[in-house]
Amino acid sequence: MWTLWITKGSRYPHGFTLLEVFIAMAILALVMVTAFWSQSRAIELQNEAKWNTISGILANRVLSEFLSRSIEEISATSGDFKDSYPGFRWELSINPSPFSELGHLKEAAITIYGPDQRYKYTTKLLLLERLPK
Repeated sequence: MWTLWITKGSRYPHGFTLLEVFIAMAILALVMVTAFWSQSRAIELQNEAKWNTISGILANRVLSEFLSRSIEEISATSGDFKDSYPGFRWELSINPSPFSELGHLKEAAITIYGPDQRYKYTTKLLLLERLPK
């Protein structure tokens, strides 16, 4: 056990000096700022992961709808997800393939936009046109 010996008439009374209090507060402020930054970054990463998951699922939904048709039958190039995901919308673009020597390939790009327009998710794939008989 420790015993604190204080001599009568000591030059330094009990307690902390103002400098010691300021140093302790500066250290505490530094720790708090780091903790708050870490927490806000964790929330941002969680929101980004949620967005990537939802947009991947929605892109798959759009893709599966269009893969059941031929390229000539695809008329809609944009839309939304109505009540299931309000504010989310999609765009589809079909362009010539980057491989010009393969004329029957088309490049399809599906882009999903979130409600706040901060995030955009695009997936691209190559589609084979039906060959003439």
